[in-house]
Amino acid sequence: MDEKTRKKGLGRGLSTLLAETKSEANESKFVSEQADIYLPIEKIFPNLNQPRKRFDKIKLEELAQSISNSGIIQPVIVRSKMSKYELIAGERRWRAAQLAKIHSIPAIIRNISDSQVAEYAIAENIQREDLTAIEEATAYKNLLDTKKFTQEEVSKALGKSRSYITNMLRLLSLPSSVITLLEESKISVGHARALIGLVDAPVVAKKIIDNQLSVRQTESLIKRIRNDGESFGIHNKKRNKKTIDTLNLEKTLSFQTKFKVTIDQAPNNISGKLIINYNSLDDLDQICNYLHKMN
Repeated sequence: MDEKTRKKGLGRGLSTLLAETKSEANESKFVSEQADIYLPIEKIFPNLNQPRKRFDKIKLEELAQSISNSGIIQPVIVRSKMSKYELIAGERRWRAAQLAKIHSIPAIIRNISDSQVAEYAIAENIQREDLTAIEEATAYKNLLDTKKFTQEEVSKALGKSRSYITNMLRLLSLPSSVITLLEESKISVGHARALIGLVDAPVVAKKIIDNQLSVRQTESLIKRIRNDGESFGIHNKKRNKKTIDTLNLEKTLSFQTKFKVTIDQAPNNISGKLIINYNSLDDLDQICNYLHKMN
């Protein structure tokens, strides 16, 4: 099979998979597939590769109340595994049923492979509208890594721009402490995007929270940091005045790499940082290729 045919098949497969999971993604839908069986709660265990890692406690309690009043309308989907059943879709319903003290829930049993379980979990979660930004980004990454789809194929199948997919994926490059702040809604997605690639991202994130900076104020602050190579009160260490030799070396390296290079020497004039500034992932690829050739 040639590359063109392979890509066409991949795109069609993703669209089909997303269509199949669309109804399962909407847990309030009343028309559903008939359950195969009612399974004891304790016989079901969650899929460890589920992209969703956080479950809103209040929303779970609301769903539990709904289940207590009306029962579970949409069956969960499972597969048989080691005398028990692994969840493929419907973990929120399963968790809420436990809160509601329901002992058994309706389930549809499907005989699918490990690979198909991963596909299904990813596709179902992408269809949901209440994923956190990091969960959404993780779902895209899993889809790209597991099924080897391209960003172009994913964007077309989901009806989202390629730049949107790229920007969401870039959130995963943030330091873990910043990702936690985003997950806890202490900073917004706009704040997080502005922090991508910033060496002082965790410190700047704290400044955003402490000073209640808007996204625009954050972008302005980061622009000054990147343009001037300063931390504007984030670091209080005294900066050395650069020598003529250092300035000339910066110019030489900038000319050779085609990117702005900054040398930041420590007060001891021995150690320091060499910073290569880039504005896109394509720029980063060029820098990596340049360094690889040097090696």
